[in-house]
Amino acid sequence: MNHPDLGVENLLEEVRAILAPLRMEAEDPNGLLDPPVRDQKIRKAFASIMADNLPRLALGVRHGGRAQVDAALMLVRKVLSKEDIKAFETALTTAARALPLPEVQPFRQMEDDHRPVLELHPTRPHANNDRTVELLADHVPLFFRTSYGRFAVVGECEIVRDDTPTLAIVPASELKIGDLMSRHICYTQVKTDVTGNRSQLEVTPPTRIAKEVCGLAGDYRSVRLLNAVSRIPVLRPDGTVADEGYDAATRTLYVPLPGKRVEIPERPTLADAQGWAAELLTLVQEFPFAADADKIGWLALVLTLVGRWTIEDPSNVPLFLIRAPLMGSGKTLLTETAAMIATGRNATKHGYTSNKEELTKAFASVFQAAPLMMLLDNVNDEAIGGEPLDTVLTSGGEWGTRRLGVNEMFRFESIRTVFIATANNATLKGDLERRVLPITLVPATDKAFTGKDYKIDRLERFVRERRHVFASRALGILAGWFAAGKPESVKLPRWGSFEGWDVVRHTLTWLGYDDPYKLREPLDTENLTKVAENAFVHALWNARHATSISDPNGLTAKQITDLAGRIDPLGDALNELIAGRGSTGASRSVGKVLMTMKGRRVRNSVHGGLLWLEATHVPAENLYRYKVNHDPAR
Repeated sequence: MNHPDLGVENLLEEVRAILAPLRMEAEDPNGLLDPPVRDQKIRKAFASIMADNLPRLALGVRHGGRAQVDAALMLVRKVLSKEDIKAFETALTTAARALPLPEVQPFRQMEDDHRPVLELHPTRPHANNDRTVELLADHVPLFFRTSYGRFAVVGECEIVRDDTPTLAIVPASELKIGDLMSRHICYTQVKTDVTGNRSQLEVTPPTRIAKEVCGLAGDYRSVRLLNAVSRIPVLRPDGTVADEGYDAATRTLYVPLPGKRVEIPERPTLADAQGWAAELLTLVQEFPFAADADKIGWLALVLTLVGRWTIEDPSNVPLFLIRAPLMGSGKTLLTETAAMIATGRNATKHGYTSNKEELTKAFASVFQAAPLMMLLDNVNDEAIGGEPLDTVLTSGGEWGTRRLGVNEMFRFESIRTVFIATANNATLKGDLERRVLPITLVPATDKAFTGKDYKIDRLERFVRERRHVFASRALGILAGWFAAGKPESVKLPRWGSFEGWDVVRHTLTWLGYDDPYKLREPLDTENLTKVAENAFVHALWNARHATSISDPNGLTAKQITDLAGRIDPLGDALNELIAGRGSTGASRSVGKVLMTMKGRRVRNSVHGGLLWLEATHVPAENLYRYKVNHDPAR
């Protein structure tokens, strides 16, 4: 609002005119006055002039003209004492504060701008921080992660080749908070223009607020706590189903994939669940499982992934080790099939390293995003286990490590990541053996598993297109077990640290399958098997000169069987080997046994160094040949 009677825009000129006589007297061109007399006269004149104009000048200051008054006073500062100037400024400020502020023009938001308005408080920055956090929590997927004590956002962070967006939990940086503030909040502040008008105007979001909010300088009780993001309905530990969106009970955010939705059938019966289990197992019926129990192990993996939030007290689940004697056995495809059902996309693959520090940093990075699964792919010819993997698997969802580069700790809570490893001839070290559920693939001797002759064409695409059906089937199986009253039809052997995983074990025995814990029994006898394998590798190495076959790739399974019939030490070692595996002496059975030994390393007790069994696929013959290599330097 303008005040024509005030004329603030002309205040500087008016004050100059008021003070002009003082300047003339101060200059005293004729030199008629002594300096003390002159200065006293100037001060009296200044006091009289300012007293007469004080109300008007105070009103000008109140309406934004303080700068003009200050500029005018600069004209006479040289002829007035500091005490005079200070006394006048004090009187002017007191008079201005006693006057009411002019009316503020309200802020007019554009019609297409639907952001909530936040009027910045000039003296209460904490109130601005709290209101910012409150508005962001209401309008954007902003959450608080207790795992690393920071705000986090959930969003699409990458697009994979099948155009399926992936959601991930990402720590909110200062730049990200500032971007969210700009996009979702309209900040305003009272501004006074040169004419004295006061208006609410939009301003740039203050960077100070972004910095302080990112540093948790505010009340974040309105922000929801988040543990994970799910692409399928969340089945709670009591068997109830969480609604779409955020679920406070499990602290999960359910965001369904675009397209057909995953639905959990209401009160499924045992017959329903058995039919759905058979349908899921049909997907993997042509994989070269070592036994039917290994196929049930894969079903246990699927149920663990889709029902991860039903497992608690403790929340640990074993590491699923999908192993085979050679590459091309279908390990990764088998894992991808389970991942596609549970998450709607391929599994993100991670390399494995035996370096403790590097593996710890990898886990810390992964846990920040809280993925449903972590695939340690192709752990080939390497010992797996030890810290920190052993600790994470039995941590009960709580795990801590030092923050990289600073003396602070990450403390991850409610870890629900399922660990899966694929390996060829990997050995278990440390305490990992009791934390593993092995699923073994043994392809036919003559050729590796390629999936080219699979009855379901392009299994990966087939599962992706019908993923909503298979995920509904898996969730329906678990829902059926809960609806039946969580029956415990079989007394299960106790698996220390993994008692919470009995949900999956009881579900499978309720369906009529064996307890997947039985898959661990071979681990107890594998040490004895290694003794027989070592003896066979030595015997085959010692018999290398007793054959006229000069193929550089070695001998076929049939040729090894024939050679064992002529050389007693080799024959005894082979008989001991296949007897321990429950196999026959037929060349096909011998080939299957040799496939499980591919890459077996043995210390040469006579000549030193290492011996290892190599299997080479010969496309022209469509079969494998085997030979023992020797490295004397190791």
